Amino acid sequence: MKQPHAPLTLAIALALAFAPIAAQAQQDEEPPRPSSKIWGVSLPTGSFHVRLDRITSLSMAEYLIEGGIMVTELTIDTMGQTTARFYYGEPYLPKSKLGITENAANRARDLADSTRQRVSETDMEVDRLVVKNYGPPNTTHAKTIEFKVASVQELNQIYKNVFESWTTGRGRNLKVKDE
Repeated sequence: MKQPHAPLTLAIALALAFAPIAAQAQQDEEPPRPSSKIWGVSLPTGSFHVRLDRITSLSMAEYLIEGGIMVTELTIDTMGQTTARFYYGEPYLPKSKLGITENAANRARDLADSTRQRVSETDMEVDRLVVKNYGPPNTTHAKTIEFKVASVQELNQIYKNVFESWTTGRGRNLKVKDE
């Protein structure tokens, strides 16, 4: 006796027989990855990205260097051999009650703006250009990635972003646009 639905019955039987194998294959797949655990910043002159669990400390400091430059610096230390430094520097002039220093500071800024304008015509971004000197007796910051930012506000934005990302465990990518 011939059964009219034999091909259909065979297809159903095969599907039922292999259903546990298909279910097992789906269970072996990796679950979707959690939100990104990487913090990064993209600047006009480069980028830096790091896994959040590799950051060991963040620091923000101000210091005066030879030549009368006040530097504000953000340092991101990581496990391994890499340290990232983001800094902003500007001429340091002590405050005076007479206003003389403020006038000199304003004049220095005007000259810097004029120089910046002339240099910008050559497509160089001097406000962001890191200058390194490797000759003796100067030292180098080996295994340090350095970025010069255009303003203290930009530096504060980067600090706030990396600190929040690091303390919450949620990665993000900050894009800093040229001013």
